[in-house]
Amino acid sequence: MGRIGAKIGLGGSGTLPGLTNTGALVESAIIRPTATTGTINDYAPTGFSTARYVFQDASGTTTLNGLAGGSAGRVITIVNISGSTINVTHENAGSTAENRFQTFGGATVTLSGASRTAISFVYDGTQSRWVQVGVSVSVFGQSISFNGGIVVGSTFVAQTAAYFSGVISPTAITGTVSDYAPSGYSSSGGSLIRQDASAAVDLTGLVASTAGREIVICNISTANTITLKHDVTSTAANRFLLPNSADLAIRPNGSVTLRYDATSARWRVIGSAA
Repeated sequence: MGRIGAKIGLGGSGTLPGLTNTGALVESAIIRPTATTGTINDYAPTGFSTARYVFQDASGTTTLNGLAGGSAGRVITIVNISGSTINVTHENAGSTAENRFQTFGGATVTLSGASRTAISFVYDGTQSRWVQVGVSVSVFGQSISFNGGIVVGSTFVAQTAAYFSGVISPTAITGTVSDYAPSGYSSSGGSLIRQDASAAVDLTGLVASTAGREIVICNISTANTITLKHDVTSTAANRFLLPNSADLAIRPNGSVTLRYDATSARWRVIGSAA
């Protein structure tokens, strides 16, 4: 889990919440509440007052809207040990205000069953909220799924395979399309646009995104070409920087991978099978 960034002195039988001094600093407070199901507000499982980890079973899909017992600086990790889904909501009014969660991007976080997914929160005493500080990841050596953002400060190695979600299939487009913002696309999420075309398309721009974001545009039409245009029709920050400043045609079943270059404020082509 996380590291403690400063020295902590414990004398005698001194304790910290969730930690016991037994000659070494040992995390001891794990609770395993009874299985949950349905919607739960202001959750207060038995033993939670001294818990650091909640190993939560679920007999059916569970929606967790809040957690009672927050105090400034308290850190808690919820681990889904069941075969069912546990959803953790953002600012859900079903729970008392001071028991609610604030999640990355304000999105509901899904802890999938049978893969030991987990999520961590710290209690912000100023906002009186449980604030997410850890992405939803699986533990105990199984697969990893990130429901929030993550920054890798060093090399990331996928020893078997990497899978990307965020696939959208917008309605078919035609003609000249500028500043494209298809349904389901956002400036921070999604990785694949499965784009149909009812006739030939000239695409002059895609709504700008965060630095380094990669998007694949796949032409799923059966007969029509989607052409990325080196054009000024779209807003400057939404335009494409294309090789040799030449238009790039994506034929049926072809694809192009784009990366957003925040310095140039343009989408750059980094790969194509067009």
